[in-house]
Amino acid sequence: MTIHLTPRSAISKGLAITDITEKGFVIEELFSGKGNYGVFWEATGIRKGFEDYQVARQKSELQAAPIPPSIINQ
Repeated sequence: MTIHLTPRSAISKGLAITDITEKGFVIEELFSGKGNYGVFWEATGIRKGFEDYQVARQKSELQAAPIPPSIINQ
């Protein structure tokens, strides 16, 4: 799992993830900082059983989606 953090404060000393569990993660400020502000975060990872899943595929592997009749008849 990768977690990206962006502090919503210009006085932040920096942030770190200090613990990750199945239920969440803990964010702490660097250098024993005690700031109290919001954080933007994004977590990404790979689900068990999907380790070999390919998001990007060759164009030759793709099929065109059918066009709904409601669009054709406009």
